[in-house]
Amino acid sequence: RNLVSFNFGGEHLHIARNHFHDYIPNCDSEALMTHLWMARWTKPSIRMLTPTTGEIIDPSGEVTNECLEGAVIDVVEGHGIGQMRQIIKRAGTSFEIDSPWYFTPDKTSRLVFTAPPPFRKLTFIDNRIITQAVNMILWGSTHDAVIDGNYVADGPGITLWSVRLAADQKVWGGAGFTQIINNITDQG
Repeated sequence: RNLVSFNFGGEHLHIARNHFHDYIPNCDSEALMTHLWMARWTKPSIRMLTPTTGEIIDPSGEVTNECLEGAVIDVVEGHGIGQMRQIIKRAGTSFEIDSPWYFTPDKTSRLVFTAPPPFRKLTFIDNRIITQAVNMILWGSTHDAVIDGNYVADGPGITLWSVRLAADQKVWGGAGFTQIINNITDQG
């Protein structure tokens, strides 16, 4: 059904100079795709104690029983917007992140805890995809992606899809810091 599919997150992915053509299409297939359903918790906040350690402030208990190791803290609004840090260790309300913040979140910052982490630092360069199904799709959530110099034909081209379900399901995504440059869409 799908040719190359990255599911459940990934980081530092470099997909370059692949050729997808001369295969029989099917009505719901993707030639090259990322696919991610992730959960985001919005009620907790954090207080940093050192540049890489902090405390989760969670009066409602929203993430009390969540592992969160490997998850990210994503600043989606306010001071430090756009930054993500991965949680590498959690013990109760204490946590450690992979690197210090450039701009430490403050009271104006809106944070989300996200697991699994979004696709981060992706490059899709000089791929050639000729099909009648879905050529290239980044589905769910990406952060810091570059789609450059690709040729797609006989299909819907290059698509970015986000997901947003009812708030009580805590599933939502987006495409932050995504560049689509120097691509060619042809024949369809």
